[in-house]
This record gives sequence, structure tokens and C-alpha cells, in this order.
Amino acid sequence: MAAKTKTMLEEKGFQVAAVGNASESTYKETVIQTSENIPDLFVFKLKSILEETYSIKDNKESVSNNNFDVVVIIGSDKAR
Repeated sequence: MAAKTKTMLEEKGFQVAAVGNASESTYKETVIQTSENIPDLFVFKLKSILEETYSIKDNKESVSNNNFDVVVIIGSDKAR
């Protein structure tokens, strides 16, 4: 799923630095985590692309990994 999402995002012009597995597999909704310096428009565009396939958690979370500006955790729920 992560590799497919990586390809989808790259085809839309996003740079994907890394792909990996979340520390837990209990995520139902897809979560977008961002650092403070990421513009809302960027998050809106990212969310718009992801919600074509996945159910997205509504509120934006702060990034929990200092190595990246944006982290996307793919949940198990699909878009409706």
C-alpha cells in the first residue's frame, strides 16, 4: 500500500523521501502530520489527492519525526 501511495503522490508532483511502516497498525483513518512551516495550501492539496483513495482524519497533527516535514500514515479505511 505504501509503495502504491508513493507512486501516486510522485505522479502528482510530490517528493517522497522515504516509505516505511508505522510503529502500530491500529490506524483506521489516514493521518497527515506536518511541521509548523508547511503551508495550509500544501496540506489541502495533499489531502485532496489522498482522500480519493483513503479516509482522512480531519484534523492536522504535528509531525512526530524530526527527520521529515510531512509524514503520512496510511490507515485501513478506504474512501467512500
